[in-house]
Amino acid sequence: MTPNPKKLLQGIVFIGFGLCLVACSLKAASERQAPPNASNEMDTVPELIVSGVDNYWQAATVKKGSESADSIIDVSHSYQVWHGLGGTFNEAGWQALLQLSESQRREVMQLLFDKQNGIGFEWGRIPIGASDFALSRYTLNDSAGDIDMAQFSIDHDRKFLIPYIQAARDVNRGVKFWGSPWTPPPWMKSNNAYDRGAFNPKYYDAYARYFVEWVSAYQEEGIAIDHVQPQNEPGWSQAYPSCGWGPSVADGKFTDREVTLGTFVEHYLAPSLEQAKLATDVWYGTLSNGKTFDTYWEALSEKGRATITGVGLQWGTVEHVSKLAATKGKHGKNLLVMQTEHMCGNYPWLSKKASSPLDANRNNFLKDQAPNNHAYAEESWDLISRWLTAGVHVYSAWNMVLDTGGFNMDIDRPWPQNALIAVDNNNRSYKITPAYYVFRHIGQFVMPQAKRIAVSGDALAFENPDKSIVAIFYNEQDATKKMTVSVSGELWQFEVPARGWATLHL
Repeated sequence: MTPNPKKLLQGIVFIGFGLCLVACSLKAASERQAPPNASNEMDTVPELIVSGVDNYWQAATVKKGSESADSIIDVSHSYQVWHGLGGTFNEAGWQALLQLSESQRREVMQLLFDKQNGIGFEWGRIPIGASDFALSRYTLNDSAGDIDMAQFSIDHDRKFLIPYIQAARDVNRGVKFWGSPWTPPPWMKSNNAYDRGAFNPKYYDAYARYFVEWVSAYQEEGIAIDHVQPQNEPGWSQAYPSCGWGPSVADGKFTDREVTLGTFVEHYLAPSLEQAKLATDVWYGTLSNGKTFDTYWEALSEKGRATITGVGLQWGTVEHVSKLAATKGKHGKNLLVMQTEHMCGNYPWLSKKASSPLDANRNNFLKDQAPNNHAYAEESWDLISRWLTAGVHVYSAWNMVLDTGGFNMDIDRPWPQNALIAVDNNNRSYKITPAYYVFRHIGQFVMPQAKRIAVSGDALAFENPDKSIVAIFYNEQDATKKMTVSVSGELWQFEVPARGWATLHL
């Protein structure tokens, strides 16, 4: 029988279409089953940002490497879970920002709190009353004997602190806020003064109410408080708002006292916040005097440690991080450890003096203004790297913004301190300081809940929750350094500027 040409053609078309469907299905299946590190993904060139002296935050090139690795990133070896970077709100910072235009202020807050175009700070420290960078000495209840807190008020904070905080929230609603006082109200202290002195245990109850009032008042302003820490640096008595809660040092002289901080936390502060049904945790801190650390920590009983969720450390206490991070706290969970105050540099007790910002460094003191120079950026890297390697979960900058002078209210020892942003009051402009970029090299790319992972050399490395890798490398040499880095068997080659940094994101 002679075949029908029309039907024969239809059959061929049908068979061809069927074969095409099978082939397409097989291709799609193979693509769905491709492993995460398939070659098409690994061929993507990593992002690289570098900073060197007077040439900060530049996009740079990365290429596949062929030489042996200078640094190896080991994803299989992980350490602490990272909870983010933070900064501190001080009245002096907002006063400086008010010298700028509204658009300039927005730019600065984005540089600090925006994760896409800035550091992306995740934490904010709020002074409860005056810090040493307040514009005047005050607390939130200076009415002597008002144990019921009838006169408690945050009205003073509405002029500088709260607008500063709200400006940060306008950029990043995810910021976690926490508070600590530099001093209790003077009438609760041994010397009835803002500076120095010691807490009077007679006022345990009243002071716990003070904290409850503060948390509640800020909450009414729409500012939720993640946690409080009971005292800034209880082991030091300074010529600015400060208070001892046990042994402390003032003007180089040691005074031994019974520690009362542990009792206050365990029996008054933590129970009062709980009874007020406030979702605010208590941390123990901020402890900064390495010579008195053991005495303060041992004064918090096992039951007291079960009331806290974290510990705040700063300055001379880095050696205690690993022990505290392995200690059980509230609900049987390991304590979080925060480095609560990045060292500000330019130390007035140094015998060597600098003549200008050009020769100011960690060994030379510049008395007339804050240096805000590259040497402080390098010191900042050393500090951050040391604390993160020790195992802290959060790292907090000190002053985010100051004027170019940088002076605090210390009446005995004038101290111009560095900041991340320096405002020139004369020409109403701002400068992004070199130290800012050190924080940004980490903050912009490392996400909360990332895991710090092993890396060789002068570097930090993290694995983000999305499995991307971030590594920050520092080159202390005076010449550009060519680096080859090994990540999961892949070699990547790039250059790190002299005395600078490179962030590799892949």
